[in-house]
Amino acid sequence: MKKYLIKNIFYVTIPLVLSYITSFLVNIDLPILIIIFYGILLFFLIPSEVYLGSTMDYNAKVVNPTYRPEKKSFEDSSKRKILSILIVLLCLIITILIWYLSN
Repeated sequence: MKKYLIKNIFYVTIPLVLSYITSFLVNIDLPILIIIFYGILLFFLIPSEVYLGSTMDYNAKVVNPTYRPEKKSFEDSSKRKILSILIVLLCLIITILIWYLSN
């Protein structure tokens, strides 16, 4: 549980720290950089087998045309993984709202 909590704290703080450092190097507003980093993190947190088929399934289907790959859904992911995705999504939405309301 402690390891999971630390991981979620990193999911929230690392984009903030990276965007703060990047804002010194590049002359871009801080909220825009935070939105970009949270978006990239969210993209990599979503499991790839939900939306994309694997090439292994394609190769198996070439060899055996009656092969039906197991359907994987987002619900098959662990609750902790889904909670991590929701935390990052919530941070992204809050940052977008703060940026929108400040302009």
